[in-house]
Amino acid sequence: MAYFAELNSDNIVLDVQIVDDKNIRQGDDSYNEQWCQNNLTHSLGGISWKQTFKHGSDRANLRGRYAGKGMKYYTTSIPGHPESSGKFLDILQEESYYSLFYLDETFNWLPNLPIPTVDDQGRSLPYDENKLPSDMLFWGYAPENNRYQGGRTIDGVGVYKYYDPTTLSWIEMTR
Repeated sequence: MAYFAELNSDNIVLDVQIVDDKNIRQGDDSYNEQWCQNNLTHSLGGISWKQTFKHGSDRANLRGRYAGKGMKYYTTSIPGHPESSGKFLDILQEESYYSLFYLDETFNWLPNLPIPTVDDQGRSLPYDENKLPSDMLFWGYAPENNRYQGGRTIDGVGVYKYYDPTTLSWIEMTR
């Protein structure tokens, strides 16, 4: 089976359709995309098709990630990310965020900052999923502040902190 992403005029994925291998020619993108254009029904706003790969080395080598609704097919490189051309990638909320991230070997966006290795109590991160502390720190990357930040609730009161990679510590945020 082959998989084809339906794209709108901004190259945003609207849907993914499965096509029987007997209808495509291996490695012939223009033939395959034209076959889809002639034989598959577009959803509202759909204008073109691009093959995506669900399994194996073809996925990473040819199109990055398996296409999903809301992802974008990049026909040109994102500034600072030459490997993004010809790939299906998640869209970052703001154009300015692209400079804060890099693409890993599986074409996921990851922050350019080191990931915290301890929580604010000095316990190792990530937590052992079989032994989650009852007072665990919930945290994530906040691109609007270009830092990791998080919080926990203690006696019904929210405590919020950000991670300082220079001191390797969590600092309480003032609200």
